[in-house]
Amino acid sequence: MRTMLRADSQSMESSGYRLKSICRLFRASSRLLLVGIAALLLVTPASAKPTAGSGQSASSFMVEVLWNDVRAQYGKVWGKLHPRYQKVTTRAFWESCQRTKDGDAAGLVVHSVRATNEYADEIRFPLLGTQKVRAVTLEMRYSHPLLGKNRKLTDTVYAVRWGATWKGMWETTTYSAYAKHRCPL
Repeated sequence: MRTMLRADSQSMESSGYRLKSICRLFRASSRLLLVGIAALLLVTPASAKPTAGSGQSASSFMVEVLWNDVRAQYGKVWGKLHPRYQKVTTRAFWESCQRTKDGDAAGLVVHSVRATNEYADEIRFPLLGTQKVRAVTLEMRYSHPLLGKNRKLTDTVYAVRWGATWKGMWETTTYSAYAKHRCPL
């Protein structure tokens, strides 16, 4: 599974507890992007540019899903998850995992989310096998009291068509966690 995460090059203090706190907060803010999206890796056929019937590109769909997640609009996010993955766990358990993730990212302020690239790819997903996908690179700009202002995370995720709509997909580690009734890290 290809997932790229890069932080900007602002320096961080490297001593004891503060470094551990910063690393924990960075992981939490990364999870806001990665669990919020990678837990919803979205897949779509290689021809997923908007068509007359689709109305929405993979890029705009991914940005919408991330904003729904940032705003804790879990009902909207759950509705965009592939039906085969919705059968792996309950909505109530999935939402409790999302709330736990949100608690880890306390103090995080998201300023913007945008898609910076989109291209065709082919990825293997649990339960669904190999899928032709649209890879979407997202960029999130955020601030956090301990991490600083004007930080940036980028992540490449994947999106698939399900009938006339887009549906979310889980990467292997996310699927494995939910299949064992655990929250993904």
